[in-house]
Amino acid sequence: MIFNKSEMGEEVIGVSDPKETRGARLCARLHLHELRRDPQRAFATLFVTALAVFAAVGLLLLLIMLLFPATRGALALVVNPRTLFFLNGDDRFMDFFNSIRDAAQGLEAYTVRMVIYPPLADLFYIVMGLFVPASYRNSAFEQNKTAWQTPACMALVSVITVLELLLIGAMCYYALRGTRRHLRVVLTLAMSLSFPLLHLLERGNILVLSFALILVFFLFRDHPSRILRELALVALAASAAIKLYPIVFGLFLLAEKRWRAVVRCAVYGVLLLLLPAFFIGDPLAVFSAITENLISFSTWASGSENTALIVYHSLEIWLEKICSLFVPYSVSFPLPVTLLFTVAQMGVYLWYFFSTKVAYKRWIAVIGMFFTVPGAASVYALVFLLIPFLLYLREVRELKGMDAVWFGFFALMLIPLPIAVFSPWSLSVRIATFLTAPLLLGLCLTDVLYQRKKLSSKEKADEDSSC
Repeated sequence: MIFNKSEMGEEVIGVSDPKETRGARLCARLHLHELRRDPQRAFATLFVTALAVFAAVGLLLLLIMLLFPATRGALALVVNPRTLFFLNGDDRFMDFFNSIRDAAQGLEAYTVRMVIYPPLADLFYIVMGLFVPASYRNSAFEQNKTAWQTPACMALVSVITVLELLLIGAMCYYALRGTRRHLRVVLTLAMSLSFPLLHLLERGNILVLSFALILVFFLFRDHPSRILRELALVALAASAAIKLYPIVFGLFLLAEKRWRAVVRCAVYGVLLLLLPAFFIGDPLAVFSAITENLISFSTWASGSENTALIVYHSLEIWLEKICSLFVPYSVSFPLPVTLLFTVAQMGVYLWYFFSTKVAYKRWIAVIGMFFTVPGAASVYALVFLLIPFLLYLREVRELKGMDAVWFGFFALMLIPLPIAVFSPWSLSVRIATFLTAPLLLGLCLTDVLYQRKKLSSKEKADEDSSC
């Protein structure tokens, strides 16, 4: 993106105007007016600044603890140094290691351990289990932390993590083609070190693989090459066969009336969903158990007995907690109310999807649908926001109106804040957990109304000019 000097406002820098406010002069000195006209540079600057501030704070705390050892205990109560994003750092990679141990149990993974992963994900973990000792695969749940003392386990998760990070980073770099080289590198780094992706890597969750497949779908579904377009359909089907809810991205194919592509993608999805079940046991028994487990999990995720609200936090759960502040008991909405919430929110996101032609906003609408279902309304799902943000960086040329508001939303959700204050949970997790569902829904509604108001004003202006 190239601007001439007048566009960048260089002629006003250094000019003294008695009517100019201090804030305006400060903005001119910091070149903030330039950043307003260059969202790519603005986010790169914000990301680098956030990292610098975090590094400075970390070094300051380390220096204080080294110079004044007596303060270590007090500081540890305020800032937990072991926390990255999830708890106290004593459960890292456990989504990966626990799933390997679950998958090794065959059909009992679904009937005894109540796994909710589809068979393709279970098959992936069966293959991963071939690279770790049998003694770990068959160990009791209470011994899951022994993976940290098992060299083969740590080597495996390290290799998988690096490969996933390199793959996603390469695709983000490809998606930013046309961007100035130095910005392209910094923005790719920002995507690779974003909070949702780092959080998933810390947990070792298979959603990273599901997200990588959706990235393939995003990059190649409109590619001139027929082979790559077909690869995009297979990637969408595989992603849905791993985590189920990415199936909603098929809405893009339906909206574009690509019926043949829809049919082929559905065939791929059914095959990838059914065939792996034969490697586990009786397919009927597998899917019967999965159905029961999903119902049980969704009920738990939306109920008051949910002890993981910091992870699963849909809008109705958020409202339940707000209501509980004003009564002496825990509020829990009945199932009909939960279903009503889900349907109403789904309607808003569908309305937003079909009322806008802006690509990044349509992706936001589809991702918002995740947060209408208690079992899918997870902090993990925020990783899919990287796709609309990549589109945002390619499409938006100036921070104004709702584009500026969405920029703030992306920054809030994506920039990592791996620091825990008075809590085993990081600031990023707390912000994402308690703000994502209401903020996303509110912004979508506001944007629809804002665009309708603009359209109405434009039509009125056209009528006045014609008269």
